[in-house]
Amino acid sequence: SEQTVRVRGLHAQNRPAGHAQAGQRIALNIAGDISKEQISRGDWLLSQQPMSAAVKVLVEIETDASLQNWQSLHIHHAASHITGRISLLNS
Repeated sequence: SEQTVRVRGLHAQNRPAGHAQAGQRIALNIAGDISKEQISRGDWLLSQQPMSAAVKVLVEIETDASLQNWQSLHIHHAASHITGRISLLNS
């Protein structure tokens, strides 16, 4: 969502920090008109709105498990977790 917040503090690797880099585990102390219920672990804080969010992704999976068309699965990306469905292209 398009919420405006201000970063009051930043911790990287459990220490106060002035900046963070991609791949670091960080904690932010933010101020603004936003409640804890509106944000979740793994959410991103961006300076600009991204071009568009992906609704579908195309991936190649190598597994010994049997996959069924339209079966539900867990998707883990960075620190976030959602559920989705698989649509097999070669079924």
